Formats: sequence, structure tokens, C-alpha cells
Amino acid sequence: MIAAAPSVPEPPASGSLRWLRAALGAVAFVVVVEAGLGFAGASGAAAPLIVLVGLLALGGLIARAWRHRNDGAGAAPWTRAEQVGALALATALLTRLWEGLHPDGDGFPYDVLSYHLHLPAAWRAAGRVGIVATPFGDQAPAYAPSNAELTYQLAMSATGNLRLAHAGQAPFAALAALALFATVRQLGASRLLGCGAALAFLIVPEVWQQATGAMTDLALASFFLGCLPFLLRLQRARGAADIGALGIALGLVLGTKYVGAVLLMPLAGCVLHLLAGARPGMRSGRAAALLLLATFLCGGFWYLRNFLLTGDPTFPVTLGLGPLTLARGLYDGAAMRAWRYHLPVRDLHPLLEMFTETGWGFLVSLAAAFVAAISARRLRAPAAFVILLAVGWLVVPYQQSRFLFAAWGVAAIVMVEGTARLPRAARPLALAPAIVGGALQFPTAARLVVASLWGLAALLAARGERPAPSRPRRPSLWWAPALTGVVLLGGVAWARARPNARPYRVGDHHDDAWAFVRAQVRGRRIAYAGSNLPLPLWGWNLENTVRYVNVAGRADDVLHDFRTVAPVSAEPAPERAHPDQRAWLSHLDAQRIEILFVARLYPDVEPSMPHDGDGFPVERAWADGLPARFHPLFTSPDVRVYGLGADGTP
Repeated sequence: MIAAAPSVPEPPASGSLRWLRAALGAVAFVVVVEAGLGFAGASGAAAPLIVLVGLLALGGLIARAWRHRNDGAGAAPWTRAEQVGALALATALLTRLWEGLHPDGDGFPYDVLSYHLHLPAAWRAAGRVGIVATPFGDQAPAYAPSNAELTYQLAMSATGNLRLAHAGQAPFAALAALALFATVRQLGASRLLGCGAALAFLIVPEVWQQATGAMTDLALASFFLGCLPFLLRLQRARGAADIGALGIALGLVLGTKYVGAVLLMPLAGCVLHLLAGARPGMRSGRAAALLLLATFLCGGFWYLRNFLLTGDPTFPVTLGLGPLTLARGLYDGAAMRAWRYHLPVRDLHPLLEMFTETGWGFLVSLAAAFVAAISARRLRAPAAFVILLAVGWLVVPYQQSRFLFAAWGVAAIVMVEGTARLPRAARPLALAPAIVGGALQFPTAARLVVASLWGLAALLAARGERPAPSRPRRPSLWWAPALTGVVLLGGVAWARARPNARPYRVGDHHDDAWAFVRAQVRGRRIAYAGSNLPLPLWGWNLENTVRYVNVAGRADDVLHDFRTVAPVSAEPAPERAHPDQRAWLSHLDAQRIEILFVARLYPDVEPSMPHDGDGFPVERAWADGLPARFHPLFTSPDVRVYGLGADGTP
């Protein structure tokens, strides 16, 4: 181990870095509390109160530490250009929150209805975090790391409805913006360029849209970007605060989805190099221990849970290292690359489409900055971008543009690095093609307002504004915990009073059936089959209880209990390979099911399980064959809804 060098002090942290530490700490606190209570079977109404008290206490500690910091004189006052740039960034984030809180009934992504909100709704109903069966599609999310879903569960528990949960990624958009701002500041660039980097990332159309919903890809990108400023800090010294914050960010990446484990690969070498080098601060052994502990507590525990349940940390995907199999699941990477969602890596046309979907202005700014950064020998950000692009295209089995969000964030940093040789006043103009051009190519009222504000900020900066002389100051943040409490309690009270119960629609055969359930079914226990979109059956106020009921095995068996059946695809449903009507009827009784919802299978799901000539799973034939027990309530060519019991009334 390398001893500390006390003669070289740790460089002082910027204000943005302190805020980023606090934000990552708050997310980590929510994850640890929700996971701890959930695994202990103690989830419930107490969880939001515990989280609120903990966040207020954390805010108090941060305010106290901020008041007594010892980094000398206060920061320079903000110029008008920086203030307008910050206003543009705040406007972008507030519009993302507003649209997330007022969702369009036609705008819900498939994965949100399939599992991102269904899983936490099921955890909330059960009072524990566990494996939720999802056999009519990809079953990996049932076992995947779910840090973001824990935050959605907290929103559901606090409000009793889905409104805040549907806006779940708006806070992560703010975290990504803060991470980019802090990284740019660590690189020595101005506040205005920090705001510009955040806006260049947020203005990417898919990022802009996903910031309003309850997916997890933006959350993953925000945690990844949150690692970057601490990696830069560790090049100079190993401070405990930076090591801990980096471990939290790494853990949140690892614990958000399986793709996070892949994204960590390019960071692992950097972290090992920084820990092994001779730098002042903590000894390398202690630093490594702190880093590993924080990483495990903030995300690594999901893999331990899977190992204890199945013997495979990445179940249902086989864990391997090259030709070596470390733990066997139901299918491996080769099976995933043979599945319909994998794209041939030699066919670069889809990759080029992903590039163009970011906007032509984004690509112009990136290309110019790439050349300028390389010419100036500022190679770290361009190299990181290329590595992330290669990981997303060559390593991740299912190449989708949302898995490149972290790369687009690093691209925004490249844009800032590319301005190094420009006159200071002209640097913000270099980001104008990405921000203004992106808004003009994909216009909405909010995007155009944001672009106009950025244009004004860039013009003000071009006039050569200089900050006023600063005076040493030690601002007090005593108000921060109180404001946090007011905002959280006010938001919860507002969401409880205005649940915004809009109908779900996806434009296919589900819509009419969901409308019937929404109008006729309240406070019932619903079993679903065929459809992989169970969320609308819960109701906006979560008044129903929704679950899949096994057609074989025991009532509480889940995927790994059926692993002896050979899978037929990379989206296996072995629990449905040998349906048993008697077992199914027994499970319906055990689960006290009152309503049965059966939908025709989507074409992608049909090959993995038995179905009749109309595309329905076996539950429809069983229910139709027992008219005394299953009473039709809604009938269409694609959906059947039955009432169970003596009269079958909903």
C-alpha cells in the first residue's frame, strides 16, 4: 500500500461537486432503505416517512458541512450570460417534470407498462421486494438490478397512486445535468459551458422524451456520468469523500440494470489505475475497501440476491468469461445474439441511424469538437466516447439507441473540450448547433424556448462579460433541509389530491379491454394471461391487485423454479411448457382471484409458449370450458375478461 502524502493537500471541491455528492448520497439512501425494508418484508407506509426523515437529516449534515468548509474565498458572482444559461437549463428540466406529471394517455412506452412500474406496484402490494413473474415476454427484468424501480415504489407508497412514479426519470435528468456541469467544471471550463454541456445532452430527442417517463436508461446514464468528475478528482488525490461518492455512483450504475455491469467495464481499468498510483490521501487498500463497500451497498446486493436464489448472479443470463462458464442460467450471450433484437455488428446502417436520431446539429458540434479536441491533444473525452460507442454496439447483445445515453453525455463533454483553443467569449457559440439546431430540427414549444434562452446566453457571453470582483463568504444553507421537506411533502400532497387518472392506450386490442376494466373493476384481485402489459389493470390509484397465476408447479413458483425445462428462445417461458389445468384452478383459488384477463399473444411471444389458432394462451380455452365458474364480462376478438365466482360480477 502507498502511504498518504500529507504535504500535498487535497484540491478543494467546487460547489457543483458538493451538490453532486449530496444528490448521489440522497439516491443511495433511498435505494438502501427501500431495498433493506423490501428484502426484510417490511415495505409499507413507514418507508416514505423513514426516507423523508433520513433525507432531512442528510440535508442538515450537508448544510453544516457546507457552512464549515475551509476552501477559502467564495466563488465569483454569476454573470448575466451564466444566469441566462442556468435559466435555460432550469427551463428544460422543469418542462420535463411538468410533462412527466401530466402524461399523454397515448405516450406510455411498452417497458413502462410491462415491468418498470408493474414490478414496484407488485412489491408494494406484497409488502416485500421479490421476484415477480413476467412470462409473456422478456423475463430478465424480474431478476435484473432495479434501483430505479425502488424509487418508483417509494413514489407509489407515498402517494397511493401512479402520478409521481410516471414522472420518475425527471429527477435523474437533473442528476445527469448536474453530473455534466460538475465534470465540465472539473475540466476547468466555465459555468456557462457546464450548462451548455447539460443542455446539449438533454436536447437529444430520445433523452428529452425519456426524461418524462418511468424508464431506467436515463437513470443509468445519470449514474454513469456521476462517476466522471470523481475520477478526475482522483487523478490528483484520494480523498475519502471522493472515494465514497465514486463508490456510490458505481454501485448505482451496477444496480440499475444488467447493461450497467457492461458499462462499468471501461471504468474498471481507470479505477484500478487511480487506486494503485501514488497519490496523497487515503492509503490504496483503505480506498479500495471503501469503494467496494459503497459499490456493494448501492447496487451489488442485487447480484448477491440472485446468486443466493439461483446460483447465478446474472440469472437468467449465463455468466461467462470468454469460453469459461462461471454460472449457468437459462441462456447465454450467444442465444441473445441469435435472438431477433440483436443487430449484425457489420451492418452499420442502424448505428448511423442512431447517430442521426441525435440531430444534425448535435453531430455537427460533435464532429467539429472531436477534431479540435484531438488537435489540442485533449484525448480523454474523445477516447471515452469511442469506447462507450464500441461497448454499446459490439458488447451489449441488444443494440438500442437508449443504451448509448452515456455516450451522448460524454459527447457533450467532448464538445466542451473542443472549445479549448477558441476565444473564451466564442466558446458558448460552439455548442449552439447542438442546442439550437436540435430544437429547430425537432421543435416543440419547450425546446424552442430553451434554445432561445441559450442563444441569448451565448450572445451575452460573446460581448465579453466579466464577473464582478468576489469577496470571501461562507454562505449558510440552513434553509436547505426545510426547503427539501416542504418540496417533498408538498409534492406528495399534490399527487395524492390529483392522481390524474387518464386512460391507458397503446393503439391496439388492449385499449377497449383496459377501458372496460377501468370503468367496471374496482378493488379486485386480477389474474392476467397473454398480455405482457399488466400495469393498466392496477388502476391509477392502485386499487386492484394484479398478478400472473402459474399454470404448472406451485402457486408461488417463479422462473428459476422451472429451470429444468429446456428454453426454446432467449425469452423463455419454461413455466408454461406443460400447462396443468388442475394446478391452475387450484392456484386461482389460493390467490383469491376474482377477475381473469386473457389477451391474444403478441407475435413475438407466440414462439415461446403454447397457444391456440387465434393466438390465445391456454387460459382462454380453460375458462370457456368451465362456464359455471368463469363468466364472460368483456369479449372481443383479441381479449376476454371473466368474472369468477357465483355471479361473476365485477
